[in-house]
Amino acid sequence: MMTPAPTFRGRLWRWTKRLSLVTTVVVIASIGAAAFGAPALSRTKWARTRVEKSLSRSLGTPVQVGDLRWSWKNGLLLQEVSTRDDNGSAFHIERIQLRPRLVALAEGKLRFKASVDNAEVHLADAGPSWRLPKFPKKGVRIDRLDLLNSTVIVHDGDEQVRVDGLTLRGAGRVEDRVLRLDLSTLTGRCEDVTFAGQGTLRLTREGLSGRIGMNEAAAKESESLRKVFRALHLSPAAAPVLSDPF
Repeated sequence: MMTPAPTFRGRLWRWTKRLSLVTTVVVIASIGAAAFGAPALSRTKWARTRVEKSLSRSLGTPVQVGDLRWSWKNGLLLQEVSTRDDNGSAFHIERIQLRPRLVALAEGKLRFKASVDNAEVHLADAGPSWRLPKFPKKGVRIDRLDLLNSTVIVHDGDEQVRVDGLTLRGAGRVEDRVLRLDLSTLTGRCEDVTFAGQGTLRLTREGLSGRIGMNEAAAKESESLRKVFRALHLSPAAAPVLSDPF
């Protein structure tokens, strides 16, 4: 018995099924590449070099990154981030963790949590020589920022003023290319004076400014701490300063 020749509709149906199968395989493969390829790519020298160039261009000074990692669970991890000594200003950060909210990112918005561990910043008395990145007009929000166990050293000629154990927590957002950070806690130690407070910071392309309220003894008694604040272009106050809500 002879098999009847397939009709045009039958051939079209078979090709449709084959096309659907191929499309499904491609989609599954793409998801796998995104899930497993991005973390693997982030560990390459090429990715680290690209990040170093981007940071160097943004800050206006050469930046080195010791290690770079990305995972869908923990976000972006940068380790051993540093600049060269440039006119007395330099920094070294042991660890930076950025955890973006992927749902917001898919909507074209950047929202994330950030933590910075064991940073050491060297400043000339006139302030840092590097510039801050150019922020977008809006669409960036830091849900939580933690700076842990950090050090700021201000160089004034042959003298040095140190702030040790600097820890802060806050949140922020970008509006009209200005990053505003509201600090809920700020603690540290300058020489023999321990300080604690809260305040507001404003970061623009031109630099850092703001006002920090702290305990009265630290605000009045520590000339060294005031020198650090001047180098950072911050104004200390004798009482905590609370910023307006977002």
